[in-house]
Amino acid sequence: MNRIWHLPKPGSYKSKLFKLTGPIFIENLLIMLLGVVDTLMLSNYADSSVAEFNTPNC
Repeated sequence: MNRIWHLPKPGSYKSKLFKLTGPIFIENLLIMLLGVVDTLMLSNYADSSVAEFNTPNC
């Protein structure tokens, strides 16, 4: 019987999935880290600036 869909080998399925999701996870982590660094830098300047900066991010 000829199958249209072939299931990937168990080892290769996880590696293909990581190749797709790994960079997405790292990018999201760096974007969140950038927000934290911006907040810390602004907190040294003035408290009102932190409140104004975080309002659009909600």
